[in-house]
Amino acid sequence: MIGSVALTMLAAAAAAPSATPLTDPCFHNARITKAVIPDTDRLWGTDYWNMPLAAVVAVTIGADGSVKSVSIAKTSGSIEFDRDVVLAAKRSTYSPKVVRCEPVEATVPFMGTRTPGTLP
Repeated sequence: MIGSVALTMLAAAAAAPSATPLTDPCFHNARITKAVIPDTDRLWGTDYWNMPLAAVVAVTIGADGSVKSVSIAKTSGSIEFDRDVVLAAKRSTYSPKVVRCEPVEATVPFMGTRTPGTLP
């Protein structure tokens, strides 16, 4: 892969204080278990190759941990990069949100960023 790409799963609730410890198996947010990094090779030769890019997609995770839906929450300005982040979010694997020891559906943000002009 040409270029440097990073991805992050944002945890909005992580910044807020919680009465429940993070290790409680009966209460936790949905989370990434295996992240896929967006493949941005298609940006080579475009105006976006030398631009920093970031896109955020909303990923709805089912109670079984499967991806139910993915939608763009904040575009990078590049349709190609946004597609790459959506595809990476779909190919990643997740652990569902758990409430009172029961898995439930939840939506989590998934962010892909690209630093321009770096080679492996």
